[in-house]
Amino acid sequence: MNEFDQKAPAWDMNPVHLERSSAIAGLLLKTIPFKPAMTALEYGAGTGLLSILLKDHLQEITLVDNSDGMIRIIAEKVNQQGLANLKPVLLDLEKDPFTGSYDLIFSQMVFHHGVSEI
Repeated sequence: MNEFDQKAPAWDMNPVHLERSSAIAGLLLKTIPFKPAMTALEYGAGTGLLSILLKDHLQEITLVDNSDGMIRIIAEKVNQQGLANLKPVLLDLEKDPFTGSYDLIFSQMVFHHGVSEI
């Protein structure tokens, strides 16, 4: 269990997380010409806050995270809210193979965590 697995259940209770996601969603919508037929991948999706804000602007969003706890929260939201165009995927890009083609890939608050040396 990593630190984000432990933080996942309470993640959405921190208003800063939603405020940040809302600000980023607003900037993405102003900057990128979204089309309803587009597909996207959110890398490091956490509990899916950003993708949920963008879900009505994209055909499908694949939400990738390496935290099982975060992916479980996303899956709960997808099931409870009927978010059929959101697809949560547990994936560690340093270890797991992954293929896919997307019109857009986005991320927030991920890259500063770095990757192990290759």
